[in-house]
Amino acid sequence: MIKLVNISKYYHNEGIVALGLRKINLEFKIGEFVAITGESGSGKSTLLNVISGIDTYEEGELYINGEETSHYNDDDWESYRQNRVAFIFQNYNLIDSYTVLKNVEVALVIQGMNLKERRSRAREIIARVGLEGHIHHRASKLSGGEKQRLAIARALAKDTDIIVADEPTGNLDSESGKQVLQLLHDVAKDKVVLVVSHNIEQITPYASRKIRLFDGEIVEDTQIRPAEYLQHTVKKKQQYPSALKSATIALYNFISQPKKTVFMLLVSLIIIAFIFFVYGSILSYRSNIAGEEDFYYGVYPERVIVRRKDGNTLTDTDYQVLKNNRLVENVVKEDLAISSQFSFAASFDHNKYLHFSGNVTFDQDFDDIIGRLPAANNEVLISTPFYDNDKNILSMRDETYYISFQVNYKDTYIDMRRDYKIVGIHQSVDSSSLVFSSEGFSELDLNLWIKVMDYYIIFEQDGATHKDRIEKFVIDERLQDNQVYYNFPRDIIDSERPYSLSIGDHELQWMEPQRGVVNYYLYLSDELFHTLFQEKQYTVNLKNGENTDKY
Repeated sequence: MIKLVNISKYYHNEGIVALGLRKINLEFKIGEFVAITGESGSGKSTLLNVISGIDTYEEGELYINGEETSHYNDDDWESYRQNRVAFIFQNYNLIDSYTVLKNVEVALVIQGMNLKERRSRAREIIARVGLEGHIHHRASKLSGGEKQRLAIARALAKDTDIIVADEPTGNLDSESGKQVLQLLHDVAKDKVVLVVSHNIEQITPYASRKIRLFDGEIVEDTQIRPAEYLQHTVKKKQQYPSALKSATIALYNFISQPKKTVFMLLVSLIIIAFIFFVYGSILSYRSNIAGEEDFYYGVYPERVIVRRKDGNTLTDTDYQVLKNNRLVENVVKEDLAISSQFSFAASFDHNKYLHFSGNVTFDQDFDDIIGRLPAANNEVLISTPFYDNDKNILSMRDETYYISFQVNYKDTYIDMRRDYKIVGIHQSVDSSSLVFSSEGFSELDLNLWIKVMDYYIIFEQDGATHKDRIEKFVIDERLQDNQVYYNFPRDIIDSERPYSLSIGDHELQWMEPQRGVVNYYLYLSDELFHTLFQEKQYTVNLKNGENTDKY
């Protein structure tokens, strides 16, 4: 039935190796009641764990009905423990809220028996362990000896070939211990029963064999009395849907603990209600954010976004036609910049922080400026509400901040960050805005378009591909048409052999980089630059927002 050949077990802990078992050779057959004893730390519980599949072994081989187990994976061991081994623990492991009948029935539910079969089988097993008078008592109301009998009944209900018990009489008085051992002796006639115990005098009258361990080795293996060996046949168990088993056990829990079940139901309802509340709050928040986007992302009544119906590039002629319309206040080519929102945080003394966010503009019609208007492309003016003589706000002048710009382009949110120096401060009434010079505003728009287009330069030669994201574009008057300068790492390009170089849908001609060419910058002609970044939409600001339908 069970055979151990040169089994060794080691424990590893922080580089220290401890011996659990050494060269164990044993064989157990159906009908044996084996007492395993020894001092604390001798390896008896380790031996029981290895045989029952709870623990692994490092050397040797464990055979079950002649089958090797060294190749078992986790699923195989799980199946072995579930179908071939029943456990009896010193602390019983019962479900206290279940009755004696339900504790036994639950083991039969897992095996898939129907109600009529498991009720009959459970009563039969309960009678066998002498608990028929307590069949409707809860496990929590039983004495220690009765609880251990019930644990044995659950082990019998599993109907396995192997029963392992670790100190089953450890918590019992002498008389209850004798009754439990007698019961194990009786059931051993058609099973292998392995019992770990410190009290060898108590267990000897019932055991057919005694094994004593010392320091991980067997020092005694004695047959106390002959065991009645029975021919072993492997039992095949029918499999049943796990959903049905789970539903049955859930019903048992409800019947055995109605108050707790009702309480858990109420808690679940409260949690569900809370989830709906949070979900509703998120929807409300998103709705509020959508309203804020009307301001932050440049949506206002006078603004109209204009594109050509055919999708082609807007021309200078188109620009003049739009500008000359009597309903139009002005036309802004930098449409993406107008649609963007800025945000950044400023830190001050005493661990104080202020967060700023709002829209972006190049309108410089401001009075009462502290400082000056921006001139260079990396300079900005911030217009924001603040109290007169606010030292924190005023101290931001001539400081550089890492500012984030977000824009929604075709339902894709783009985030770009750059350093800008605040050269002027203006006190606004109710909202913040970031003011650029005309050239700085155009550069911001271009950088946003570069971020949106997300261009890569792709080099292919001899089946190999190299791909770089382009962060900066530089117009170089020395280049024409599709000519480009670009520094490839490690000189991977060989212009003497066939190659392919492209960006987007455009084929490129690589030119030997001149001195001063910066890595990851693409130097290109004015024609190619305007081909890559075509102006396909303008912002048209109307004189009156009510004229939107007329325009």
